[in-house]
Amino acid sequence: MTNEDFERLRRIASDLNASSQVGILSPTVEAPLFPRATHLPRKRWDLNHPGTQRFDLIIGANVFLCSGNPDRWFANVLASCKYFVIQDVVRRKRGPVGEFGPDGDQTRFAVGDERPRTSQYFDLATLGDRVLGFRTYFGGANEYDDEPTHFVAVLRGDLAEPVLRIDGYPSGVNVPPWGRAAAYRVLEAAEERDLSYHLGLIPSHTKSAVSLKDLANVIPAMLGTATRLPYEQLVYQLTEGRTTLEQELGTSVSAYIPARGRAGRGTGRALADSGFRYYLADRPLRGCDLPFFAADFSGSSAAYRPASAPNIVALDLPTESQLLEGDNEPTLARLLDDLVARKATERQRGVGLARAIAQG
Repeated sequence: MTNEDFERLRRIASDLNASSQVGILSPTVEAPLFPRATHLPRKRWDLNHPGTQRFDLIIGANVFLCSGNPDRWFANVLASCKYFVIQDVVRRKRGPVGEFGPDGDQTRFAVGDERPRTSQYFDLATLGDRVLGFRTYFGGANEYDDEPTHFVAVLRGDLAEPVLRIDGYPSGVNVPPWGRAAAYRVLEAAEERDLSYHLGLIPSHTKSAVSLKDLANVIPAMLGTATRLPYEQLVYQLTEGRTTLEQELGTSVSAYIPARGRAGRGTGRALADSGFRYYLADRPLRGCDLPFFAADFSGSSAAYRPASAPNIVALDLPTESQLLEGDNEPTLARLLDDLVARKATERQRGVGLARAIAQG
């Protein structure tokens, strides 16, 4: 880390320390700036694989260069936090022969209009609206290089807004007693509040789910079934199921929900080869390097307590439908309104972090 890098972090440290749960990737000299943070050196968290720890904020200074798979690295880090502040190099010369150093750190970034000298780089623009703000600055000049450019950026993680998961959509032939209309009322309650939600669907029973095309905030997730097949057949089955859902619903399907929240190593290995990008489960699946999301709260809205502020909420659609049909207190509305309020708060927090980065 250069003196300029450290000074840049020092200027924004007070804004970043306001987060209650902070993690620092491979901390070195920046550790004194964040005394309450959890240190995450490479021996504790392999950055190229999904982690099980969750943070309000992760700070990474000059750590990306050790990754050989930028897309996977970012996916796993962003799945573990609400916000990610990264500080690294756009371009520099390490010696008389050019860009690369003896440690083989060949990956550089493209940030806004800034481009590295080398053709091998990762463009932050591929992360889309996750990039809330960034700033480039001069730093780290040496005898070989009078034009080094560094940057600091804040990215929105997957947990920046509460994740809502709804299981149990009646997509089978025999509609349960509580009915499809009641289930649709639960989904409409989320729609009215402009809340996105994952909905588990069985590919072989999607004809009854065509009406879901009218729902703007639904994120379809393929609901798996317990099965034991050779690996090639597993990949084929998962791919066919995902394709069926996409054709029926007219949208892409990237999420998978294993049956009863668990699956074997074969399924874990096959998910990436079947085109899925993440999964929602009770625990990590063996053999799977995709990001995963385990529920912090799972149950009925009647048991939900806003003070617990869970990042990931899982609801059972039959239970919520019956609560709506009965004379119970409107607990679903209370839960959804709390998620809406937290979503608005986090959006304001993201604006504040972006402002601190731009001014720091």
